[in-house]
Amino acid sequence: ENRIQLTFQLSLSFCLNRLMFEDPRRKKQLQKLVQKLGLSPSEPVDWSLMDLALTHPSISLTHNYEQLEFVGDSVIRLVTAELLLEDYPQEKVGEFAAVRSILVSDRILAQLAESYGIEPYLIIGTNATGNATGRQSWLADAFEAVLGALYLSTHNMDLIRPWLDSALKTKAVEVMNDPARYNYKDA
Repeated sequence: ENRIQLTFQLSLSFCLNRLMFEDPRRKKQLQKLVQKLGLSPSEPVDWSLMDLALTHPSISLTHNYEQLEFVGDSVIRLVTAELLLEDYPQEKVGEFAAVRSILVSDRILAQLAESYGIEPYLIIGTNATGNATGRQSWLADAFEAVLGALYLSTHNMDLIRPWLDSALKTKAVEVMNDPARYNYKDA
């Protein structure tokens, strides 16, 4: 009985998720988010991936942002590494690793998600939103998933670096000027 109920819930969640994307209102919402990132809604964004990037696992165990988050984790690490090499060519690799670990931490990624206003576009179950301690984690996860969706839309950084570089540069300056950065393992 529990297995049947779970299967029904998963099927219902999947159908609701697909209906939301097919709903023109959802596409308009996603286009607004893309504009907040500084991109035109006419950019070659895969809207179904973008919708999935903003679907929390509390909505569907199978159709959620986890795989896109996995890709986005690599994207943010690569963008951060490139940016640090470009802006701080004189630094040692150990310094890059320390600064990058802070810049890709859940704390910073959640701050970036907040600054771009991602939370209102996230489809998340009430059981997850009621967990205030998990908020930073799911904001960071959704931010990485958005990066993953944008990367997979073009298979390059054209939809990412134009808007993310300036935010990361600002955060990198803050980190480089913070003497506490040497405790980067605590980030």
